[in-house]
Amino acid sequence: MTKNQANVVMPAAPSTDVALDIPRTARGAGKGPTLSFENLSFKAGSREILKSMSGVIKSGEVVAIMGPSGAGKTSLLNILAGRVASDRTKTITGRVLVDGHEVDPVGFRSQVAYVMQQDALLPFTTPREALRFSAYLRRPRAEPRASKDGIVDEMLESLRLSTCADTFVGNEYVKGLSGGEKKRTAIGVELVTEPSIIFLDEPTSGLDSYGAHSTIEMLKDIAVSHARLCVCTIHQPSSEIFALFDKVIFVSRGQVAYAGAASGLHAACASAGMPIPPNYNPSDHVMYKLQMEAQEKVMAIREANLAALPADERPPSAGADGGKGAAMRAIARLSNNALCERRTVQAPWALQLWLLYKRETLNVLRDRGGLIARYSIPLFLNLLNGLIFFRAGEGNDIATVFGALVQIFISAMFGSAQPMILAFPLERPIFLREYATNTYSGSAYFLSKSAVDLPMSLSLALMALLVTYWLIGFQGSFILFVLQYWIIGQVSVSAALLLGSLAQSTEVAMQVTPLVFVPQLLFAGFFIKITQIPVWLRWAQYLCSLKFTLNLVMANEFGDCALQPTERGAQCAFFLDANQVQLDQQWRDAGILIALFVGFQLLAYLALTTKANGNVQ
Repeated sequence: MTKNQANVVMPAAPSTDVALDIPRTARGAGKGPTLSFENLSFKAGSREILKSMSGVIKSGEVVAIMGPSGAGKTSLLNILAGRVASDRTKTITGRVLVDGHEVDPVGFRSQVAYVMQQDALLPFTTPREALRFSAYLRRPRAEPRASKDGIVDEMLESLRLSTCADTFVGNEYVKGLSGGEKKRTAIGVELVTEPSIIFLDEPTSGLDSYGAHSTIEMLKDIAVSHARLCVCTIHQPSSEIFALFDKVIFVSRGQVAYAGAASGLHAACASAGMPIPPNYNPSDHVMYKLQMEAQEKVMAIREANLAALPADERPPSAGADGGKGAAMRAIARLSNNALCERRTVQAPWALQLWLLYKRETLNVLRDRGGLIARYSIPLFLNLLNGLIFFRAGEGNDIATVFGALVQIFISAMFGSAQPMILAFPLERPIFLREYATNTYSGSAYFLSKSAVDLPMSLSLALMALLVTYWLIGFQGSFILFVLQYWIIGQVSVSAALLLGSLAQSTEVAMQVTPLVFVPQLLFAGFFIKITQIPVWLRWAQYLCSLKFTLNLVMANEFGDCALQPTERGAQCAFFLDANQVQLDQQWRDAGILIALFVGFQLLAYLALTTKANGNVQ
């Protein structure tokens, strides 16, 4: 197959009046869907990760995808769940069908549930709040609120979360739910929408044997009683857990080695010359053979399995294409069909904004340790500045006043950015999960964060200046100082938000932070004049909020002073001239700061939404 053939766009999906419109099998009514995949292949660059995989999964079944590390089990799960799409670096070919109708997994992913391996939940929310948030935003908007609350209560009961429904989720620093309770909460967030297809990545990871068994048993209950289809990856289950699976798919070096009933594994292995010893965990035996035996011998298990399967259990034939052309075709994004039209957020934008604002506010206020640190550290540092520079603003030593201003506003820049840099990488997986499932729009998310952070930053600015303004004896407008402290804090928060959007972890974000903020000191103009910086580097000053904030600060403090025919006035004029501050360009400086704030916010928005749309592993 040529490269051009591998990137053919998939044909438009059938009309929604056929079986493609998967019903929500609430209350256990109706027949669930059948999911099949045919000749599924995945390449990342020149590396072939999946090779012509095929299989069939029916409703009411719990299916485990197993295999050694690097075999491709997670890649298979993510492709079926629409979490990976073809792009310049990745090529996905093959067909995915639901009830016999070809679908685009990326376009279809809003209709399935996906539970990540890491429980992406806010630490200061409760299971009841997490499920309500998902239900209010993802269930049909015409459904009464009382009905949504009732479904949440039922879900809490069925997941055995009623006794801890109002307990904080917690994290490594805050005591909260147990590992099993967190996992069930993460599952409940997805199940509250009553999807027909459920994907789970390592649902037993981090759980003890009892918790792992209970989780799989719960999934089996849901699959059978509500006609759901559950597919999960799992590392090496105990024999008790293995016995709970209806089907297993063993993956070896990017190929399906076995896809069938868990009970049929003994016969397939025996036919391939690799019998499972008595009283031995079948999964352990097969996993060992997958890594120790030659690939040709491993594939003998697949041949034995295919020969024993009944006709309705066999994967779709490679040649059956309904006259539409070759079976191998690229899985690409659909643009003009009913599936993609369904990829819309259910809730009105105003409701999204309100619920996100409420959740963000509660998360900030409940984090008492973080809240105390956020206010007490700036309070202490500004009190220290006030005592060190006590009454400096009332004397003639303008250099000392200038030093006090620089110290206060550098502290504002770093102090505002640090909480966001520490916190947002931890929230990033939550946004990626919720945005990928169309829980809310990116604009509502970013506006809600700003709506919470803006008044908090203003209160911090007011507190800092109340401490330092009169202790130091500044002569400029107090209100302008507060606004200037506020704006540099907001620009710094936006820059930190961008770093947090791009960084995979808090550690990475912290390591990159000096690269973004330290150069601001060089372009601020008080170490070296901008005119002395090489011309080809001067453009960077327009990305440095500190320079333009200090321009406004010095104009506020020294502007009136510079007009006085005194020694102090001469010093004020000298500092304005030395730092190239022009009193008639204050609106320009303020405009640049506002543009930086908006620009960093937009870049962070684009970074996160692009990541969520392209690859949410």
